[in-house]
Amino acid sequence: MSKILIKGAYVISMDDTIGTLKKGDVMIEDRDIAEVSEGIDAKVDEVFDGTGRIVMPGLIDGHRHMFSGLLRGGCSDVSYTGNQGGYFEIVIRRFGGNFTPDDTYMSSRLGALESINGGITTLHAWEHNLISLDHARASARALHETGLRGRFSYGPPNDTMILDQEGVLQLKREMFPRKVDGLWATNDERWHLGIASRGVELGKPEIWEPEFKFARKNGLQITAHVMEGQITSLHNRSALGPDVLAVHVLAASDDDIKHLVETRTPVCIATPALARAGHHVSPVLKLMKAGVPICLSVDSTAGCDTADMFAVMRITMIIERMLHADAGVYSTHQVLRHATIEGAKALRMDDIIGSLTPGKRADLIIINTNALNLAPMTVPETLISSCTYPSNVETVFVDGRCLKRDGKLVGVDVPDFVRKANDALRKLELRVGQPIQ
Repeated sequence: MSKILIKGAYVISMDDTIGTLKKGDVMIEDRDIAEVSEGIDAKVDEVFDGTGRIVMPGLIDGHRHMFSGLLRGGCSDVSYTGNQGGYFEIVIRRFGGNFTPDDTYMSSRLGALESINGGITTLHAWEHNLISLDHARASARALHETGLRGRFSYGPPNDTMILDQEGVLQLKREMFPRKVDGLWATNDERWHLGIASRGVELGKPEIWEPEFKFARKNGLQITAHVMEGQITSLHNRSALGPDVLAVHVLAASDDDIKHLVETRTPVCIATPALARAGHHVSPVLKLMKAGVPICLSVDSTAGCDTADMFAVMRITMIIERMLHADAGVYSTHQVLRHATIEGAKALRMDDIIGSLTPGKRADLIIINTNALNLAPMTVPETLISSCTYPSNVETVFVDGRCLKRDGKLVGVDVPDFVRKANDALRKLELRVGQPIQ
């Protein structure tokens, strides 16, 4: 059992009992957080100097379409269904529909590595561009290899005709048993299996009701995009609950929000991705005031450009303040909670991650404030939500394993991988017959 001590850092624990320590220590033993206090004196294998650094729980991305990794910045000047076909036609059908399993592997690995580099330690992969079982295996393998923690939510292909014909039959055939050589879920609790249900957004109960039933029978968490006017319909069919993560929840009425609260249904917000496409955003403040559990997400790097949760926090917070003409409606502390402990609660993983609590898994990040964009170190919570870049993340631990050290990913030849990613995109563009733009 290895012992690692982070000494003399500004500790933002996100644990209501421990609170924030202006000068504290964090002890890691093997996979777990062993102790968090103002002074730890113990024999250890390694000491990290926390001077001028912030230690906090790893960030949690509540929902990401991993196939978007290779399509970064695609359709930058179109809406979801707007001119020139829009995001859905170009990114999802035209390019996504031409993915090979190798493309899926490369795209998922790119997104995962970028996430680790930016301090994301848990990622919910909402996988719906799974053209075949080989595509699904490629994505899961890429995610597992990087060392990230997360949920792999398996969804039907983007082709709605295939979805109509196959529906939950594909899920039953390809996803079970839950543990297939550790591919979909792992015994060490690092990866969980879930279901990405697309029937809700297509407005077809004949598709999503069997999927929900199958998921609940087998103890799987469900995620679905919930757009305008669907909450009450789901509630009337007993489809809401803490095991359902509702993404976006646009144009929610007072009754909709009441149903979410009553059923303890969490909501995943992706403000930057929606705003970039000129779309109206989720009613974050209304959901917060009502007590709806909230987590934040990148959504798609073909829609949000980067897997930067610091930017997601910053943009979400700023837009809410702008919409309500009040800088106090969404505080730095609240947005930090949504990116950490509340994110863990929304994914039903708060028993093992989300805060620096002894006994939880050692998923944490160290931010070096000795940088031009963070100096001088004033209010650490504000610096994180308003000023931090992925490059400021110096060290990343997941499950007690160091995945980024001294500002560099451990065991990753980044230039070589970037060359391979560029090559994969060029080949994809040749197959499609046009560049992504």
